[in-house]
Amino acid sequence: QAWFEAVERLLSDRAHYQRLAEAGPARACAFTWDETARLTHAVYREALA
Repeated sequence: QAWFEAVERLLSDRAHYQRLAEAGPARACAFTWDETARLTHAVYREALA
């Protein structure tokens, strides 16, 4: 239900869509390979503890 509402908002609220589209590239830069590996390692370490 929440996913449907989020998609519906993107389709009906042009300003919201535009804000997210503009913020997307900066947000994507936060996901470096080093940070992804660090977080994945932490999850595995916790799961195996």
